[in-house]
Amino acid sequence: DVLVLTATLLYLIYSCLTSTSDYFKVRGIPYLKAAFLVGHHALITKSSMDFSLFLYKSHPRERFFGYFQGRIPTLLVKDPELQQLIKTKDFVHFQDHGSRTIGGDLLSTNLFHVRGKTWRALRIKLTPSITSDKLKLMFSQIVDSGDRLLENIEKSYSGEPIQVNTITFNFAIEMIASCAFGLDSSKDYTQTAEFISRSKSVYISGYRKIFRDLINLFAPKVINLLGLSILQPGTKKYFLNLIKTNKEYRKISAIKRNDYFQQLLTLQEAEEIAEIVISSRVIDNKEEDHIINQMHHFPQHLYAKNTKLLTDECITSQAFGFLWGSLDAVSNTLTFALFHLAKDQVIQEKARKEVEDNLVLHKGWTYQSVREMVYLDQVLQGEM
Repeated sequence: DVLVLTATLLYLIYSCLTSTSDYFKVRGIPYLKAAFLVGHHALITKSSMDFSLFLYKSHPRERFFGYFQGRIPTLLVKDPELQQLIKTKDFVHFQDHGSRTIGGDLLSTNLFHVRGKTWRALRIKLTPSITSDKLKLMFSQIVDSGDRLLENIEKSYSGEPIQVNTITFNFAIEMIASCAFGLDSSKDYTQTAEFISRSKSVYISGYRKIFRDLINLFAPKVINLLGLSILQPGTKKYFLNLIKTNKEYRKISAIKRNDYFQQLLTLQEAEEIAEIVISSRVIDNKEEDHIINQMHHFPQHLYAKNTKLLTDECITSQAFGFLWGSLDAVSNTLTFALFHLAKDQVIQEKARKEVEDNLVLHKGWTYQSVREMVYLDQVLQGEM
């Protein structure tokens, strides 16, 4: 009896663990065959960047394919045209996107982690705040951060090698602090110094991270039960207090800046007065913005117009998303680009000439002048 019970139990466990193994096969979708339990060994043995490259190269001729995160089937879309359709016309049919976090975590209300109807509604509300016109309004702040980057490079120059990664890292933090959190980084404020210090160590590392990743892979629901955050203790409290303080300061001082933080505050104010924030008058209808504009394809009955989503916690989460998603990407790209430019004088001179010609043509740094620096863009693209 004990033997039969044990065998039955093992069979049920095995059936549960392998219940999704033929998910893609029965649907006729090409897929990367999974190893038992882990999904793919590369998910554990490789860094996230190397694993992404491993996935991309696994099906070089396919427009899309499936793979497994543990036992969870995941669809990876490679074709840009299909990606565009998913983001726009067919957006309503796609509910979730694989990212997970624990309830109450700083990232739990971030656009890349919320799921289902909340994800749809929040993405639509945030769409007008990330168009090219809005980026253009923030350009002067980015230029100011760039000027200080050049000053730091000049101050560091002594004929000896310099730590470019430190300089570019500080530039990325300063730019994010200014645009996403509303901080003035042009002066040596204590608030800014603390922000930089906090930003350098927001995530757990070492064995704690490995343990959490393994739990997330095999039993993702346990992450919530145990409260296993990817962030260091105190991180949420600090950034939430920072957002509330800056919000109150702007309100009392009647200050408005052309930054992402202000756009989030504007959306929050619109919600508080029950204003319909998603309408034709707030969405940029320019040709270059149509890719991120879902409202032309989104059934109105599926969107609760007066739903209040932009709480202080949500604003903090969106601002933190810039730090989470952009800090390493910006600093690493600039570091490698500067390194290769220093090694190759021919490329360096060609890029410098293009920059100088555009600055003369547009009488300084402008949004349009940067868009016309095609060769410089190619140099940066080569580092990504």
